[in-house]
Amino acid sequence: MNKLFVIPSIIFFILGIIGLIIPIVPQIPFFIVSILFLAAASEKFKRYIISTKVYKKYIEKFVNKHEKLSDIMNVDNDKN
Repeated sequence: MNKLFVIPSIIFFILGIIGLIIPIVPQIPFFIVSILFLAAASEKFKRYIISTKVYKKYIEKFVNKHEKLSDIMNVDNDKN
């Protein structure tokens, strides 16, 4: 596990929790960034996220379209 990515993940997760408490702060983007940092830090967590139905249904197409996200998630970027 790469500790360089874990610390920002924790920070963004805390910001997401603050967003749940204070309705002015958006929480969803903070949680998504937190998940991306954790996926970059841990291969096991990345495999788990990629195997979920939510990822396959909603996120996989978006990640494949954006090259930087594909690099973070280490997925094949197959543009047709």
